[in-house]
Amino acid sequence: MSNLGGGLMYQQLPYKMGGDFVTDRRISIGASFPIIRKEAKFSRPLINLGISYGRRGLKNTYLGMENYYQVNLSFTLNDFLWFNRYKID
Repeated sequence: MSNLGGGLMYQQLPYKMGGDFVTDRRISIGASFPIIRKEAKFSRPLINLGISYGRRGLKNTYLGMENYYQVNLSFTLNDFLWFNRYKID
């Protein structure tokens, strides 16, 4: 079982070239995959993977347009043991 998500981004950067702001456009997709550990009763650690493709810059300037790819890899270490309230009888 994994979680899947994606998004679009458009941003005007604070830099000006020839009176126009530099823009950045990006499309992203990502997923989280659980690491299954049988000995851990409460833990659900995750591996998160994201991939983005973007375009940054201005046309018709010496700066030009830049295409880029970005890969993100991260880990989420959850431990539900500390966030559960237990009732004591």
